[in-house]
Amino acid sequence: MGLVAVCISRGNRRGAALALATAVILATALACSRGWVEPDTGLVATATPTSFPSPTPPPAYPAPAAYLVVDPAYDTGTLSSLDGHLLAVYDDLGWPEPSPWTGTLAGRLAEPPASTSFVFLASGAEGECLALRSQEGSGCILPLTDPAGVGGSIPPGFAVVGELREATEGAGQTGVLILVDPQALPGQAGREILEREVGADERLIPVGARVEEDVVSEVYYCLGQRLHASPDSPLCRGLYSLHLAAGEVSTVLDPTYDLLGMSPDLRQLASAEGGSPQVQVRRLDASTLVVFQPLAGGRQVGRAVFSPQGTRLAWANRALDGSGQEALSVSLASTFGGPTLQVGQEGIAAIGAGQVTALAPAAWLTEDTLLIQAYLEDGPHLFRVSADGSGLVHLSRGLFVGLVYP
Repeated sequence: MGLVAVCISRGNRRGAALALATAVILATALACSRGWVEPDTGLVATATPTSFPSPTPPPAYPAPAAYLVVDPAYDTGTLSSLDGHLLAVYDDLGWPEPSPWTGTLAGRLAEPPASTSFVFLASGAEGECLALRSQEGSGCILPLTDPAGVGGSIPPGFAVVGELREATEGAGQTGVLILVDPQALPGQAGREILEREVGADERLIPVGARVEEDVVSEVYYCLGQRLHASPDSPLCRGLYSLHLAAGEVSTVLDPTYDLLGMSPDLRQLASAEGGSPQVQVRRLDASTLVVFQPLAGGRQVGRAVFSPQGTRLAWANRALDGSGQEALSVSLASTFGGPTLQVGQEGIAAIGAGQVTALAPAAWLTEDTLLIQAYLEDGPHLFRVSADGSGLVHLSRGLFVGLVYP
């Protein structure tokens, strides 16, 4: 069970003065006994009960209505409702390496559901490209040279593509971000919004885009070294915000930190410092930091996903058990702190098809229902579990690639 420390900015002390006064001794003892060192963020560490109140009301964000899964063995996608009913099947996708980082939804849930569209990285007749899958089939809408990933927008409707190019002047490489409107006329789908020098084997990885009044106002990206990371490894390093109107880039998360995931409304992020198995949850609009201590024997934390309203978090763990064997699990917790709950590889293997080689959270369908991605001996499988750890069931083969909103 993970222990939690919560940090509150000095600017927010009015509401927390009493808690700080009564908890400072306990906070110091907890930090020292558990080896927690306060990050250099200008924040004050305090201990807090499990029922730590939200500093701001939960954001109004629509709950998903469906989810998309792709089975790479058959190059087929399925669109399912939250209760598991099959809504649509997409054959002959041409999506060589499906994942949440290589494709995104191009719009909301359509009627009929089979006309719901999405974009993904594909290999066309003339090379790599961004392809659009619509009711008419799949087709390239943007040629690419060396793509680095795809991010979606909030709300859905736009995509951001990262690309690696050779520098136009001198040696080195350039990272480029391209904003894509999948519904634009052919040849007008994408425009470059950022170009910056990157290190060897370094790429700009799109994380998400914020849309205000049908216009993309802000784009988040991070730095990564691999296009297709393991499902239970961190997504990339650092986090940056590009404000399109001003053309300015600001650092949200220092690149010495691994980015594990962002909330659907782009107001919270989960991170880990320099490969540490300690998970930190930051609220960007409230200057608070929640720290989850590592599991016993914890070696690495990986991909993290937030629930639709941002009240829950799940992340991947790799640890060593008492016999020195590697143990895989997914941790579930409240984003306001408190104990963590583990869903281990043993439970997955018991109802799956053999040994589990990788395990990670895929997405929260609701505040109380989580999808888990597991790699078994015969390929990727998807499982569902309740927030209290009960009701673990196998759903289907395939890779989760995205949520669909109404």
